[in-house]
Amino acid sequence: MQTSKWHPDALSTDDDEFAALWRSSPEAMADRFGVRLALLMLCIAAVMMVMQLFSEPNFEKCSALERQSERNACYEQLREQQLRPPAKGASTPALVK
Repeated sequence: MQTSKWHPDALSTDDDEFAALWRSSPEAMADRFGVRLALLMLCIAAVMMVMQLFSEPNFEKCSALERQSERNACYEQLREQQLRPPAKGASTPALVK
């Protein structure tokens, strides 16, 4: 019975292909760390975006409230959120004379 070249017993650490794929130089380690850190930050940002998306009031949540006063307060909060001023630097520039 032949063993596959991908079988764990057939792999050796002296293999040139394996060494080429996983260099252990300080630059390669720094590159791998940078990629992993960027992926971690991307995942954290995605989780924060989803949390914010589901925590904000929306029309469906306001419509589902039974009491009229709660529903009106929810609609008011939704309206105020939609009419917020733009972020810093996004407003029209002042005219300079």
